[in-house]
Amino acid sequence: MRHWTRWVLAIAGVASLMSCVDSFDDTRVQANLWVGTGYERRFLVLPTPGLGPGDEGYFSHYEIHAEIDGEGFVRLFNFQIQPALHMDNPCLQFTPDEACVSAEYECSPYVNMTRYGYLEDIFTVVSASETFPTYDASSPYYGFDHLPSYDFMTWPDHLFVDPLETNPATKLARSNLVQEEVETFCQWCLPTGYYLGNLRLMTNPLHGELYGVVDGPDPRHGLMLGGITLFLPGKLDRMTEFLIIREPDPSRLAPENIAREDLRPSAGSQIFLVGRSDESIGYIRDNVYRGVTTVLLENPYSLSVFMHVVVFDDIDEDPIGI
Repeated sequence: MRHWTRWVLAIAGVASLMSCVDSFDDTRVQANLWVGTGYERRFLVLPTPGLGPGDEGYFSHYEIHAEIDGEGFVRLFNFQIQPALHMDNPCLQFTPDEACVSAEYECSPYVNMTRYGYLEDIFTVVSASETFPTYDASSPYYGFDHLPSYDFMTWPDHLFVDPLETNPATKLARSNLVQEEVETFCQWCLPTGYYLGNLRLMTNPLHGELYGVVDGPDPRHGLMLGGITLFLPGKLDRMTEFLIIREPDPSRLAPENIAREDLRPSAGSQIFLVGRSDESIGYIRDNVYRGVTTVLLENPYSLSVFMHVVVFDDIDEDPIGI
């Protein structure tokens, strides 16, 4: 963080716009996240690669909290930011190469994933999985953190021709994968909500839920990807503070906790972005136009990370929600 460089994050929305109906009682939120000089992109990616719960510097997921009318905070949404594709994910190694055109050389029947290596630098905003992580080596989910596992080397031995291979490039190569076992495992044995990117259509993942793609245009065709769209429960028109925090406690994503709105930030959480109605940091400005609130979130530790949020409190007054 000592040498700052400028780069921008753009978030691609994939949620459909909801039609205008009188009974609508939720809030539509659109957001764009950008990072100024010096904040390294890898710090946005959670869970923290190579670390587990209890390790220093580990963060599990992001959460959005809002204080309503000064009466206390409500937890609104949980999400993670992860690479759009992991090119060495065994589940992607037997994707048919339907776009290949045979000329001088015969086409391989499967996609050469190395051509998509740059997609590991484009991040996705995904929903937090309800699968509680396990570190029990006897469990079939050993090596998984809640979506996704970054350490494919720990995947079950029966997926590999030589499970004792220690070189990642060799062990995860297509030639060392048992195709039938891999296809069965990826179809039936992945944890619920595991995010698996789709190299053909990034906005339509093969597993899990996707709320946006971050970090600029799709490098395959150069088109910009847009902004995040979320639907949050309840009304936020009396909001006095809006927070995005990083949480180190994956138990908050367990089935009994993932939907709880009453969970306050934990003792080990990190306040990542803040906007307040008194404009002491960032701002919340109500009714800027036709039932719309705008929020600017800033980092409380003077890191150059920002998010601009547009909150549509009243769908009947939403000029583009019809």
